[in-house]
Amino acid sequence: MKDTSPVLSITMPVYNVEKYLRKGIESVLKQTFNDFELIIIDDGSTDTSGYICDRYMEKDSRIRVVHQVNQGLVSAREKAVDLARGRYIAFVDPDDWIEKDFFEKILDNMLKVDADIGIGGYVLDYGEAGVKKNFYDTDIQYFSREDGLYNLFSFKKYQWELWDKVYKSDILKGITVDYKITCGEDLCRTYQAFSRASKICLVPLYGYHYVQRKGSMTKKKSMQYVNTLYYAMTTLDFGVKKESKDIQDIYQKRKFRFLLLNIFDSYMMDNIVLTKTLERELSKNYTKVILCDYPKRFKIFYIFLKMPFFFKSMFFCIIRRVKDID
Repeated sequence: MKDTSPVLSITMPVYNVEKYLRKGIESVLKQTFNDFELIIIDDGSTDTSGYICDRYMEKDSRIRVVHQVNQGLVSAREKAVDLARGRYIAFVDPDDWIEKDFFEKILDNMLKVDADIGIGGYVLDYGEAGVKKNFYDTDIQYFSREDGLYNLFSFKKYQWELWDKVYKSDILKGITVDYKITCGEDLCRTYQAFSRASKICLVPLYGYHYVQRKGSMTKKKSMQYVNTLYYAMTTLDFGVKKESKDIQDIYQKRKFRFLLLNIFDSYMMDNIVLTKTLERELSKNYTKVILCDYPKRFKIFYIFLKMPFFFKSMFFCIIRRVKDID
């Protein structure tokens, strides 16, 4: 019997994004590569998002929509991966959009070398203000598992976002993420996928548009955001301990940088408990932080953190009050 499964399964978790949803779906439907299915998980939307998804499903047989009671992003993505029938799986967030040849060019290059993961890259999209690139590679590159993981944590060629990449389905199937992780889910799922991969392909298209809008979780930090992202990195520690020394070292540098940035955020939010937790974690590696090749401002800030807690709290209290006045 002929296999009628699509080559690519594109997954899209949806929750209350009615203002942006149509553009995201349309960008998928306009892809030059058309042997795909679009699996939309409506995670209990209370606006018209679910209705919009159903109307698109009625018009295009490649779309499947599943409505579920709100369970969060981790659940929605895992549901979509479970339902995926394609040999490859990709992720598109509903408030982002992709250029029309994005998947065609990634898959073409993956197939040439039988790559397990293809990375297309992304731009930060500020709408009328234009776009911004974080990376500027122009040549197609191939990496082993070791080099792929190293680059995942170095942030030199790409980062750990799920959605600017294409994965073989057998790489993703069976990966689970703790449902407590509401921020940093990309980090945990992508690390597990890269750890299973043998060959990774970088196709520097930068055709995924990561739309920057006010009020999004990554732009508007909260105590919950910092807390859960810290929890996500802590769970990753156990896996990375099994990797080579080079991978462990580059991961530690990434984690130290995360801790420094989020200690500042937790001070600004006046979250004393979280602040002390992050500081204790960082203090275990004082020498490594001072000796590693961070910008001077990071090292100065870290030395500042060694001051008595009272003086640090007073300093950040003054900064908060000045910001409130502004």
